[in-house]
Amino acid sequence: MAMIWDRRQWQRQRLGARFLEAQDSKTTRRSLIQLEQLLVPHLERTLETQGIRESALKQEARGKLHQHLSLLPEQGPPLPDLERLTEAVAYEYAAQQLNEQDPRRRQLQLLILYVLRNRADRFQLRKDAGGLLLTGMQKARRQIDSPRWRRLQAEPVALARPFLLGLDLQATDYLPQLLERLLGGMGHLVPVVPLVSVVAALNEVPRPALAPVDERLLLAEKIEAVYLLRQLWEELLALPVRQRLILVLGAHNEEGKSLLLLLTEQGIVSEAELAQALEIGVRSFPLLLRELPCDDERLAELVKLTPESVRQHRQTARHLVQAQLQLWGQGHPS
Repeated sequence: MAMIWDRRQWQRQRLGARFLEAQDSKTTRRSLIQLEQLLVPHLERTLETQGIRESALKQEARGKLHQHLSLLPEQGPPLPDLERLTEAVAYEYAAQQLNEQDPRRRQLQLLILYVLRNRADRFQLRKDAGGLLLTGMQKARRQIDSPRWRRLQAEPVALARPFLLGLDLQATDYLPQLLERLLGGMGHLVPVVPLVSVVAALNEVPRPALAPVDERLLLAEKIEAVYLLRQLWEELLALPVRQRLILVLGAHNEEGKSLLLLLTEQGIVSEAELAQALEIGVRSFPLLLRELPCDDERLAELVKLTPESVRQHRQTARHLVQAQLQLWGQGHPS
C-alpha cells in the first residue's frame, strides 16, 4: 500500500530539523517561533478534545510546549515526531488540570494504569518516540487515530453503551473487562489520557454505588506511587551526574520529605547504589543524609558552582524529567 504524503507533517519535521541545525542564536529563535506557529493549532485542538478551552489555560499549555521545544537542541538527534510530542504535552497538561479539578479522575487514572501494567498478557502500554503514552490490546494496529475513536471521544456515553451490555459493574474485575471491550473495539493503539476521559464519562452512567472505601483503589495508589518513584529514578539516572545530584539532593514532595529518603524507604535503590550514582563517597554519604533536602547554597558547595548555576542546572534537569516529577508531586521550587 502506498504511503499518503502529509505535507504539514513534512513541514513540521523539516522546520524541526532546521531548528536543531541552527548555528546562531538569531536563527535558533526564528526557527523556534516558526515551529511553535505550526504546532500551536494542533496543541489547542488536542486540549479542546479534553475540555480545556479557557484562553489562560491554553496559554499556559503553550508555555509547556515552548519549554519542550527549547530543549530539543540539547537532546540532539534524532528529531522526535513533533505532532506526537505536541499531543503528549497537551494530554499531560490536560490530565494535570482535570485531575486537580476532580480527584476522582486522578484515582481512576491510577487504577487504569494499574490494570494496564498488571495485565501485560492482554494490554500494551508504551511511549512512542514523541513521548506519547499509548495503550491497546496486544495485537492492536500501530495507528492511534480513527473516525470511530474520534466519535467515541466526542460522545462517549452515547457510543459506548454497547460496551456496557452484560457488564457487571459491581464485579471486582469490571474495569479490566471494560478496557478490553473498549480497546478491542477500537482495534488500534490509543493515547491513555483521552481513554481515561472516556472511562470517566462512562462512570457517570447510573450504576450501583461502590463502597465508601474501595480497597482495590487504595492498593492501586500504593503500587502506583512505588512505580512512579521507580520510573523517576530511571529517568534521573539518564541525566548528567551534576544535574542528577542537584535534583536528587534538593527535591522533596509536597509534605517536605526528601526524594532520596523516599527512594531508599520504598526499596527503589540502596544507600550504596545512591552514593555510587551520585558519585559521593560511601563514608560521607550518611552524614549528607542528615542535611536533606539541601538548599541551593549547600548544593553549590557540593558541586563547586554558584547558587545561580545550581538553579540553572536544576531547571534544565526538571524539564527533562518533568512528567515524572509532576506525577510524583515534587515540591522543590523552580
